Amino acid sequence: MTRIGYILKVYPRFSETFIVTEILAREAQGDDLSIYALRPTTDSRFHPEIARVRARVTWVPRPLKAIDMWAQLAQGLVQDSDRERFAQILPVLATLPGDEVAQAVELARQARADGITHFHAHFASLAGRMAWIASALTGIPYTVTTHAKDIFHESVDHAWLRRICADADQVIAISRFNEEFLGSLLEGTGARVRLRYNALELDRFPYVPH
Repeated sequence: MTRIGYILKVYPRFSETFIVTEILAREAQGDDLSIYALRPTTDSRFHPEIARVRARVTWVPRPLKAIDMWAQLAQGLVQDSDRERFAQILPVLATLPGDEVAQAVELARQARADGITHFHAHFASLAGRMAWIASALTGIPYTVTTHAKDIFHESVDHAWLRRICADADQVIAISRFNEEFLGSLLEGTGARVRLRYNALELDRFPYVPH
């Protein structure tokens, strides 16, 4: 049975209605979803559609102190195979903040315990990095939807973006322009870029002739 773990930086988020719409559509198709949020929400308002989401939400702990970071790493790397996989990607992980690495290790541990068989990340930045690390540690495949800031902003780490997209089962672009941009940026990586537009619940916007 397929169990999909949605990896999101923040959930719920007032500005990201497109993610909630997608989750509701997938649940309507019978998909078994779980949501893993990496940061707590700071929003004070929420769309009513969020109440319709059935997926369980897990806020993955982010260590704020060094002692907590090391404890979280130790708890998440119990098996020899986990430590071996961690060691293999350690040179790459060394480029990231320690709290981010520890959070990814905890995500991998929780996803394995929850029986997740596939990750899907929205945004190829923090969520994408988490998916890449958790996948490398567990062998669980992942896909990623790219948007705008995560691929166009001047702060984007192109090495990480290429790494995330190259190892993803599929990379989703939300516009034709983005698809062409990624096709050029990711040339030679083997990344599989597909165009998928953000959806709308058309029933909520009935046509009224004037």
